[in-house]
Amino acid sequence: MQQDKLYKIAKVHSDYINKYHKYKMLRYDQFDYSILTRNIMYYKKKGKFQKGSYNDVIITADTETSKDAAASPDETLPNHVCAWTISIRAYHCNIVTLYGTRPSEMMQTFKRIREALKGDDIYIYFHNLSYDYVFLRLFLFDAFGTPVKQLNTKPHYPIMIGFENHIIIKDSLILSGCKLEKWASDLNVNHKKAVGSWQYDKTRQQGESFTRSELHYIENDTLALAECIDALCINLNKNINSLVYTATGIVREEVRERAKQNNGHRDFLRKALTFEQFIKFQKLYHGGYSHGNRYYIGDMITDDITKCRDFASSYPFCLTAFKYPDSKFIELGKNVKPSYIINNSDKYAFIFKVSFFNIRLKDAYMPMPPLQASKCESSINMEVDNGRIIKAGYCSIYMCEQDLIVMDKYYKWDEQTECSEVEFTTKSYLPRWFTDYIFELYKKKCELKPLSKQDPVAYALAKSRVNSVYGLTVQRSIREEYIEVTEPGEYKINLEGDTDHFESGEYRQDFDKDMRKEYEKYLNNPNTVLNYQIGSYCTAYAFRNLFELGECVNKYYKAGSLAYPPHWYYSDTDSCYSDDWNEDLIKQYNDKCKQLLTANGYGPVIVNNKEYWLGIAEPDAEYNEFVVLGSKRYAGRSTEDNELHITVAGVPKTGAKCLKNDLTNFRKDFIFDGKTTGKLSLFYIFSPEGIYKDDNGNEIGDSIDLQPCDYELDAVDKYDYIETEDFCMEYYDPEDFNLYEC
Repeated sequence: MQQDKLYKIAKVHSDYINKYHKYKMLRYDQFDYSILTRNIMYYKKKGKFQKGSYNDVIITADTETSKDAAASPDETLPNHVCAWTISIRAYHCNIVTLYGTRPSEMMQTFKRIREALKGDDIYIYFHNLSYDYVFLRLFLFDAFGTPVKQLNTKPHYPIMIGFENHIIIKDSLILSGCKLEKWASDLNVNHKKAVGSWQYDKTRQQGESFTRSELHYIENDTLALAECIDALCINLNKNINSLVYTATGIVREEVRERAKQNNGHRDFLRKALTFEQFIKFQKLYHGGYSHGNRYYIGDMITDDITKCRDFASSYPFCLTAFKYPDSKFIELGKNVKPSYIINNSDKYAFIFKVSFFNIRLKDAYMPMPPLQASKCESSINMEVDNGRIIKAGYCSIYMCEQDLIVMDKYYKWDEQTECSEVEFTTKSYLPRWFTDYIFELYKKKCELKPLSKQDPVAYALAKSRVNSVYGLTVQRSIREEYIEVTEPGEYKINLEGDTDHFESGEYRQDFDKDMRKEYEKYLNNPNTVLNYQIGSYCTAYAFRNLFELGECVNKYYKAGSLAYPPHWYYSDTDSCYSDDWNEDLIKQYNDKCKQLLTANGYGPVIVNNKEYWLGIAEPDAEYNEFVVLGSKRYAGRSTEDNELHITVAGVPKTGAKCLKNDLTNFRKDFIFDGKTTGKLSLFYIFSPEGIYKDDNGNEIGDSIDLQPCDYELDAVDKYDYIETEDFCMEYYDPEDFNLYEC
């Protein structure tokens, strides 16, 4: 009855807003704030540990900044806020966008909103809060006092800041996982980011008026964000109070709910790692694999079409198709040879430290050495190709049996090589409630794909959910807490939130706290339902799958009567690039994926008579020109649009313009111009005297200076296979792709 009454009251306010209140963009001092008092509902919070109420309104905010006109482009000087907007939306209707130029005016507006709204908590979203907060922090402190609660992912990266007056500022970037321009486009909201309507290099002073185009730009930033958050709440059946912090948080809540119904925490405890085992798993976890073929570094590939083969949802496939450790690990009690572990790998899961003596590639033509140098505990006389070991006199490294299977395929080692610290357990599929959930997410994504234009919100969320599940399995059990100290730019890091001491500028873990105690808290938390070893094994399975896909490239490339290193040009975690694919082998690989899935009771998703299978290798991008310079450094001319596309770590995709439509420019020492790419260096400037006014009367506190940043392209060393001492040019055997004896 009470709920029906509240619904009817809300309906009255909704009708009023929609019928009688026309949306406007106004200066902050021209708005009738009593509209909020009369029409915005507030509700009591639900939940065992939640107290108080929240205001049922979406509020978004943003700032634009500028710096002194006399500054040279490369001169680092304080910046100041020159424009700000606050958009207010309720009952799926935009109410107003307020704007001004001075931070003090923004604080006045926050205060008037606070006075007008009668509930307790007021949530205000910034997209990329880490930037705006630096400019506003001193003004916020001056207006509302220092925060009473704050959540940071790392220094200078807050995702939530709460003040004593119940104003809670949150970050929407970490919630969306993408830029506002893309988020608004994906969700197809009414207002989009007005790209190109604002000149960022123009010097602006506080108090200046704006052109119509500039007003349109700053208005759309916060309106688009408000509409995105509303669309998200509707699709998730959430309100502004229950909306999660991050994209991963969406699936985390759903997983926890299913786990509660299936004794998930009890199952977690049955498999729980000891503290020592947890540390060992952190050492053997190795993430994705990115690598370029050292024999073709810098070569322009134009003889044939370079085709990318990409796994369909690689990690979700691994989570549903393979078996994982299903009980506690126990010590084997002796050192063993690698062959012992490999021979028993079908039935048992092993974790261990292997000490390789005189390890070397079996085939010098192997383009993708799998062994990671940076993960080695110790080593002697290593020869490394872009972070991967070609050979070493000695190295020791932690791994599991899936990693060792890959090493055994591509390396040989001396007899004294053995595995120590060996622990093992049995394997089985992950709990059915979890794999069913993953498959449901994939099924939903496939079903919504043809309807992506009709229901863009649902499709965007479906994709995000599928991609977020893996993240739940690799969350660290012991996480640092970054605590802001009110002195400018200072943070401390610890495990329990003790703020008694800190070290300025030092971002290291406070080991004075008992990590074991924190790990025990993690184990005993009833919301903990996914074991850390799941994520480690998922990555190891994906790593093995990548090399199996690489085996679908013809082993040796024939040119006339001579054999050359394979044209497996590049690998990037869940994809391989080549112009010499063996389609029969790809079919065999895909058939194997389907068999693994069906063995666990999962088949294809069929939409409009088309089958979608998890894990299979599918055709993706194609290039008629292709160049690789190393890990995360490749470029090509797409056959689809005949345009150049680049992937370079640290360079935006727009950097392709710098190549001037000529792929021969993609070479070592090429400079990607910061003005063209939009790549910026970020400099924090903290005001020792607090808030002050400059010569132009601008209110300034702390700030960030963004300057164009050039990027010099690097390349790994190219190994000339002709000079490899252990191998020589051979004749090609078309029957089995092997080389004849020298």
